[in-house]
Amino acid sequence: VAIIGRQGDAEITIAEVARRHGLGPHHVATTVGPRVTRVYYAGGVAVKTVTPAGD
Repeated sequence: VAIIGRQGDAEITIAEVARRHGLGPHHVATTVGPRVTRVYYAGGVAVKTVTPAGD
C-alpha cells in the first residue's frame, strides 16, 4: 500500500496529503512514523528499503 508515492497507475503526493489534512508539505514529510517501511527509487528501480527493524 502506498501512503505517499505511486502504486500502479495511482499517485498521491506529499502536497495532496498535506492539503487533505490542512498541513504543510514539510510537516507531512518529516512526521512519517519510524514504523513505516521506506522504499527509495532511482530511475524507477527500488535501490534501498528501510524496514521498521532498521535493516
